[in-house]
Amino acid sequence: MLLYLDAKVIEIKDYKKALLIYKKRAICNEISKFYNLHHGEYRNLVVRLLSTERKDAIVSGLKNYTPQLV
Repeated sequence: MLLYLDAKVIEIKDYKKALLIYKKRAICNEISKFYNLHHGEYRNLVVRLLSTERKDAIVSGLKNYTPQLV
């Protein structure tokens, strides 16, 4: 499944659709390699970015793909 999505994401750059199709809890580990990061480092990068001025943009971008907390 991941190989198919890799090719499609690169070809059509439809990242939103890829996230909807590819439901895997460890997707952060898989994404790391596309940014030349060590296995699992993507998650750490996002956490670090949440403490910068990019926080609002990141949170806003993730809202459509995460459950709403009351």
